[in-house]
Amino acid sequence: MTPDASITLEPLTPPDVPARSAVLRDGRPTGAEIDGIVLEGAFATGMGTLVLTTDDTPFEERLHIRLFAPDGRTLDRADLGHAYLGGIVRDVAVVSPNRLRFTFHRDPVLLDLLDPPRRGWWPWGEPGGARRPVGMRYFRLSAG
Repeated sequence: MTPDASITLEPLTPPDVPARSAVLRDGRPTGAEIDGIVLEGAFATGMGTLVLTTDDTPFEERLHIRLFAPDGRTLDRADLGHAYLGGIVRDVAVVSPNRLRFTFHRDPVLLDLLDPPRRGWWPWGEPGGARRPVGMRYFRLSAG
């Protein structure tokens, strides 16, 4: 996993509705869309591109994490946050080829890429406020 400076966002929604953005690579659309309008980090992985965004809502922030395949499909997703939570993303760092560490609302979080991906749903061990759909898991979140 390495930082990917070629990734940027283009807002798709007006400021008064839930934030959503198009994901751009070198200024060109990738076909991928993500919730959020503030790019907190983008990383190239062996499976695709990992993107972290927030909504820019100071007193009720959500962190959106997406892993996109090279063709723009969403491989895996997670959202972190609680009502009335003033979440701030800090200290985003790659700590190994398959591990990312960051802090969200004072809580350290580890993101581990799973190779191979695993089918399943395991809420235990994931940070509080994590929301994920049932299905294949390409990454795991844990309290760091």
